[in-house]
Amino acid sequence: MKGTASGEKVGLARHLLDVHKEQCR
Repeated sequence: MKGTASGEKVGLARHLLDVHKEQCR
């Protein structure tokens, strides 16, 4: 479970980062 949980957090962080980049454009 820890592996998938950390994976989801990383995926979410990447998604939020991408959204932030799009908003900064």
